[in-house]
Amino acid sequence: MKSSFNAYGKTKQDFGPMSIPVWLGTVEAIPVGGTVDKDYLQPGVLFPAGTPINITAKVITPLIAFEVVDFTAAVGSAAYDTIVVKPCVYGKAKFIPEAGDKIMVLGATFDATGKAAAVVSVTEITSDESDNKGCYEITVSKAASIDEPSEGDLIVFSAAASAGNDKAMAKQPNAYLYNDIYLGLDYDVTDEATAATGAAVMYHQSGILIDRTPAAACKAQMKAVCPGVYQHNE
Repeated sequence: MKSSFNAYGKTKQDFGPMSIPVWLGTVEAIPVGGTVDKDYLQPGVLFPAGTPINITAKVITPLIAFEVVDFTAAVGSAAYDTIVVKPCVYGKAKFIPEAGDKIMVLGATFDATGKAAAVVSVTEITSDESDNKGCYEITVSKAASIDEPSEGDLIVFSAAASAGNDKAMAKQPNAYLYNDIYLGLDYDVTDEATAATGAAVMYHQSGILIDRTPAAACKAQMKAVCPGVYQHNE
């Protein structure tokens, strides 16, 4: 399948799997859609229909979240807590935190506050002997760490300028992405002409097949923020 109709730019090669139907009935998106924040455009990126998004002032920001695999608290004189996470993958695009980013554990709702920590380092686990090969180790200062996560929790970016307590999540989702967004593998995302548009859904009584979407990992949070979209669990 070629890049979706709503992706613009220069490319030599196209990428995209067949669309996965997630909506039931006839969907009515909100009247005004938006353009994906260019910081989130990578060659080969695929944001599927049903992706949790923040849409504000016609700018779409997809949810970037990292599933926790393990957490090790610093012991004794050790200075850093270590969080092992899976990368956030959309299509052939991979998103990982960077040193200096502020991160936190996703709470029961997107607007729940919590402890934010500054990322000190991010290291890919490449050893063939590790069960976590392909995951990433994130270190944060034990003196200003996050709320202790459990396996399966999600790590998200914080809006905080510095580490501390009672911090909010950045770009809190307020809608579902209505349509798939694909960018070809050879798209030049630095080109000013490269862009991708999308529509947002905040209300849909017929519902969404939630387990087929990236929202499956945060269905409770999406239900709280978009109660007008009925979630069908498979």
